[in-house]
Amino acid sequence: MHNANEIRSTPCPECKICGSPGIPTYKDLPDRLFSSPGLWNLSKCSNSECGLMWLDPMPLEEDIYKAYRSYYTHGDKSGGTPSLEARITKALVPIFQLFMRLTPIHRERVDIEQMFLGNIVPGRVLEVGCGDGTMLSRLADLGWSVEGQEVDPISATIAAKANITIHLGSLVSLNLPEASYDAIVMNHVIEHVHDPVKLLAECQRLLKPGGILVAVTPNIRSFAHRAFHSNWRDLDPPRHVMIHCRNSLHPVAEKAGFASIKIRTVSAKASSIYRSLQLKYENKYPKVPMIALCYAGTLLFMVLAWLAQRKDPDSGEECLMILKKLV
Repeated sequence: MHNANEIRSTPCPECKICGSPGIPTYKDLPDRLFSSPGLWNLSKCSNSECGLMWLDPMPLEEDIYKAYRSYYTHGDKSGGTPSLEARITKALVPIFQLFMRLTPIHRERVDIEQMFLGNIVPGRVLEVGCGDGTMLSRLADLGWSVEGQEVDPISATIAAKANITIHLGSLVSLNLPEASYDAIVMNHVIEHVHDPVKLLAECQRLLKPGGILVAVTPNIRSFAHRAFHSNWRDLDPPRHVMIHCRNSLHPVAEKAGFASIKIRTVSAKASSIYRSLQLKYENKYPKVPMIALCYAGTLLFMVLAWLAQRKDPDSGEECLMILKKLV
């Protein structure tokens, strides 16, 4: 009899991008972030010109919602007594940000927080997978007319509290009007998607001629993944069903109908490194020293990652994809 909490899966021995066989890489990984059920294996593409990594077996689309029941976007930030970790974090974040301002990483961090739309004349923007609406609130402050799409009703309800128009349901099923948006943004979404080509093709349909799609996603070839291996936060099984690199993203964009394709890696994000340090050293230190260690380690590691990317352009923590719909 089927367990209602089980996330069912199906074998996925071949790469969904290029069709090459997979090489088993990680085995029996639990969900260490949000405690969803199951143990998960990841394989990497045997074609070095592709580089995709994916879950094998892969969760069924109709069951994957079970992995989001306690997801971070479900937290209501409006009240309640903050935890010890939250209070320490609140004290350390300004120090962290001050140090970041003294590095060349700062400008790129600002660009990512604005999804690289800060220097573009504002128009109408749709965020795919908008979560609790945090990004859309930032873009609204820049003058954009914002809308969000979200499949998770809990996150959508939280976002709607900020008076943001939210379209609930998968992007393809919503059938929004063609050529409606000047820009579409996706922040850490495509790695959650079973059919990235279909998703990007729908985005291409929704963009106005000359409109742009900006997507940021974890980079499987990142300096941090090479350092942390199975402790790398952005493996995130079972939610990250496919983890990309520049090589795997390019054919996805081409198959979706985009002709103007720019993909590079960026090293400015801190959250993945911070959580990777937590996962690697959890239960080894008391909570307060652990939090301070993670912040200090993140500062050092981000500088090292930035320097590494100067030598290896493929080693940034995230892939940045900027696609333009030609007139």
